[in-house]
Amino acid sequence: MTKIKRNSQFSRINSEDKILINQIIRGCRILIKGIISRDPKKDAKAVRHTEPKSLATTSASIMSLDKGPLRASDIKKKLPENIQNIHPSMISRIISHNKRIGRLKTTNFKEVKKRGHPTEDSVDKVSGPKLYYGRSEFEKRIELLLSNRAILQRIYKKLEKENLIFELEKYSQLRIISIIRNNNGETAWKLLKSVFTVSEKESNFDDVYNAINAYNESDILSIAEQKAKSILKSRTAQDYLYVIKQGAYMSSNIL
Repeated sequence: MTKIKRNSQFSRINSEDKILINQIIRGCRILIKGIISRDPKKDAKAVRHTEPKSLATTSASIMSLDKGPLRASDIKKKLPENIQNIHPSMISRIISHNKRIGRLKTTNFKEVKKRGHPTEDSVDKVSGPKLYYGRSEFEKRIELLLSNRAILQRIYKKLEKENLIFELEKYSQLRIISIIRNNNGETAWKLLKSVFTVSEKESNFDDVYNAINAYNESDILSIAEQKAKSILKSRTAQDYLYVIKQGAYMSSNIL
């Protein structure tokens, strides 16, 4: 009975959305396979040479801002405090990337200038043309499509069946372990917070740090696999919404 109900829900989706769903799945495959093909140990070492917050994290923050037209300078001021010191060139890179994959578009919005002298905060300190950017129709369509729980679940289950979700979690665990084993406790904690959503509270991190450094090198792969399996028991499709969205935007290059 449940199977019939689920199929009937999917059958009500129009043919264009079904095509897009399949393209999203293809994009997710490309994205995840690209990630898990990398060496987690090398990626762990590379974290020390990146900015405090990754490009992906900052991009996610930008795309979660107001849906209205924004300039580059508006974006910088609206970011969370811990990444407001981002270099203007990174904002330009993020804007260019999101325009290229179809998430952002330039708009014809024109600001009504206020009388009087501009305040210090109103001066645009980000170089480049003072264009306004808004969400593209493709971005709106992806947001609407993935807000449907049945569709999100269908995509997640497809990736899970192909073992891609497990491999992604295993890669993440191997990278976490490598970051901890390559750094002292304080540095490891800062790096982990800059890259991952760390579940352990800081007060508990010393125990985690000591336990991981006590592992035998030959046991690390099996430990990472066990940890990944344990994590997946409590995970849902919603936990992978960000990954699926990134796959969706990657699919814009194969539509």
